[in-house]
Amino acid sequence: MPDLANDREQSHYGDRSEVIDPIKRFRNKVCIAKFLSKNKTDTDLNKGILFHLYVDWEYYNDFLDKEYLSSVNFDEYTRDHVYTIIQYVDFAKGYGISHATTSFANGLDKQWREYEIADELRWGKNFRGKLLYTREQITEFIERMASTNLADLITRYKPQKTS
Repeated sequence: MPDLANDREQSHYGDRSEVIDPIKRFRNKVCIAKFLSKNKTDTDLNKGILFHLYVDWEYYNDFLDKEYLSSVNFDEYTRDHVYTIIQYVDFAKGYGISHATTSFANGLDKQWREYEIADELRWGKNFRGKLLYTREQITEFIERMASTNLADLITRYKPQKTS
């Protein structure tokens, strides 16, 4: 579960970064080849982690608007990211993404509640941010990601053995 790890750089197989430029920071946030060099993809869990890493990489490096990213620092991006998520909670429920009753989901809910409290303290209770994308854009992104072929991903990113 990459997003539940305390060390997200490690769980996303990326490089640790304190860079405040979002474009430079995101370029090395996820390393699919490193994940594949250390893990087999013969379990559903590892296939799920591979897919998660791919979606994150695509989101940060392809989907997000580069002009916007070049105009903000990492803290400003984080504020806008959280603001966007809060605005689209009901939209996500339309995709079956909701608060579940499993202990795993409750742990995730607890983590998000802690983030929301921290964000309210950081930016104020009714903070405003910029929406990073439209509902149409995120729908298109979700549909594109849903058509991902994992076998093709593995072939594309698997490190080649040298003789």
